[in-house]
Amino acid sequence: MSYTRSFPPNQLQNLVFCRALACVLVVLLHVAALGFHQWDKNWWASNTYDGLARISVPLFLMLSGALLLHKRESLGVFFKKRFRRILPPLIGWSLFYLIWNQLRNPDPPFLPRVIVQSFYTPTGHHLWYLYALIGIYLTIPFLRVFYQHSTGKEKQLWLLLWAGINGGLIFFPKASVIQSQYALFSFIGLIGYVFVGAWIMEWQPRRAYSIGAVLGLVFGSLITLLATYWLSRSQAQPSVLFYDYLSLNVILAATSAFYLIVHYAHRWPKPTGLTLWLSTHSLTIYGIHVFFIQLYTPLYQKFSFIIQGWWLIPIFTFFILIQIGIVILIRRLLVSIHPLFTGFSPRHEPTSTTSSPKQ
Repeated sequence: MSYTRSFPPNQLQNLVFCRALACVLVVLLHVAALGFHQWDKNWWASNTYDGLARISVPLFLMLSGALLLHKRESLGVFFKKRFRRILPPLIGWSLFYLIWNQLRNPDPPFLPRVIVQSFYTPTGHHLWYLYALIGIYLTIPFLRVFYQHSTGKEKQLWLLLWAGINGGLIFFPKASVIQSQYALFSFIGLIGYVFVGAWIMEWQPRRAYSIGAVLGLVFGSLITLLATYWLSRSQAQPSVLFYDYLSLNVILAATSAFYLIVHYAHRWPKPTGLTLWLSTHSLTIYGIHVFFIQLYTPLYQKFSFIIQGWWLIPIFTFFILIQIGIVILIRRLLVSIHPLFTGFSPRHEPTSTTSSPKQ
């Protein structure tokens, strides 16, 4: 295996922080969503935290692009590494949530039917991301060839078309007729984040780029929050249209945030033990956090009448992470007894701090 280019250790160290931040934001997003569909005193807090955390999944995808598109490796090696990492958690967490849903449902559906449906419908709503990774990993070897042999202008043009076409489809659903008529399928979907992540890694930090990224993060986030409020009010019910990961406002905020993290996070304090822990166990945290949110939702609802959402949402997010930490500690003890317990969520290899990151 070789790399088309190397990156400085501090830039690779920033990716550890990126994964840890994305992990926390995913939990924050799903906690904030508990109160989003209720018009009450906590709605603006839910909208703010949920809207700001929308960059989480794009950060994960851009991180994959930054680490994978610059590599050269055989198809066999690539698929063996990727699917060995993603299939056990996908199968394990699907079974976990299948059982959890059966237990918490007073009138559970027919189990064999649920098992068959789990092949194309996630048993946990957040598991859609693990399903999506299969398609993304199948695409990456071919996207890698395209990326490594494209000029800077060709990459820019592809990304502009990707952002423009996807943004147009989000805000103008009737544009799907144009997309179908002109066969613009090559520019559709989350795969663009993988491409742009690799591209941003190549940039040399400049003052103008940095100012633009700060403005892009602020502007994109404000559009998400204010446009969501405006559309929700006009429709007389909460709307998540501007929360879509492929909306132009989220693309702007997420790519701007990734640029700032990749090129400047090393100027902050070095990664702490907590940052490394979050990054290492990000896949485990992603898999189990919804279970704890659902388990403690009645508790959250009780406290929502006492504590303002601005405080309750981050406190509850921290509480969920503490619960997950306890589970991971117990799991480590169980693994020391029998390796069977590694099957649900293998540890996510931390990003290397050398020029050859393991990913």
